[in-house]
Amino acid sequence: MSRVNRSPQHDDDVARLWQEHLLAAFPADLRGAELAGVDMALLDASIAGCVSTWKDNGGVLVTDLASHRAVLDEQQLRLCGLAARRLLEYLWTQPPAPASRLAVTAVIQTAASDLTATEMLLRRAVESPQLEERGYNDLDSMNSNISELMDLLPGLAEDLYVAMLSHTETSSASTQLGSGSVFTLVSNRRQDFDAAKYPLVEHFPAVLRSHLPRALTVLTRLAVTGRTAVRGPVVSTNYASPERSLTTTTLSGDARSQ
Repeated sequence: MSRVNRSPQHDDDVARLWQEHLLAAFPADLRGAELAGVDMALLDASIAGCVSTWKDNGGVLVTDLASHRAVLDEQQLRLCGLAARRLLEYLWTQPPAPASRLAVTAVIQTAASDLTATEMLLRRAVESPQLEERGYNDLDSMNSNISELMDLLPGLAEDLYVAMLSHTETSSASTQLGSGSVFTLVSNRRQDFDAAKYPLVEHFPAVLRSHLPRALTVLTRLAVTGRTAVRGPVVSTNYASPERSLTTTTLSGDARSQ
């Protein structure tokens, strides 16, 4: 696993070394050669793949490994899950950044390695004060993986629904979309938090079909907070409010057919 608190100079050094590597010819005497049973050409290709992945993933390797969890054996999955959780723990000591979302996804993808440890860690994201401090940045990844969370950690998934849809982000502090130095898009915390709610709404019909008791509990808990009250006409295509959209979903044919 590589460092993720990179400086611009660090990025420049990697880019320079990578370009030098691409331009250099592979030593002829190493073609077909093996050292300690390792083919040198394959070793070169493997290292190049790691560097390329590191560059593409913002300095993180474990997230790419986690995405291939289906081919990992039990020991490999355990180690990958541990690395993903340690990475997320570290990133949560740093200012909010896109790398945190990659790490959250990796932790969910490797949840089967240790369900208890995964739930204990991810639960921090939906509780105060972390929800208020970092939710606008971190929770989009959890919400986008709500179906997997509902299957693996239904209690956490239920609490995520309630925490997200009952919270109102009031900060309009600017946030940056992407890392471009020439053309950079700017959003704000309130817009980012509201946008992060939509995967929960989008996947709610599936939750109703596969986890009906949990879905009803979510609606009951939200009703206590007043978040399921429909303001204005119910229109199934109206996504002006995540709370209204969730209520609309429950009134659709998917819900009535249960």
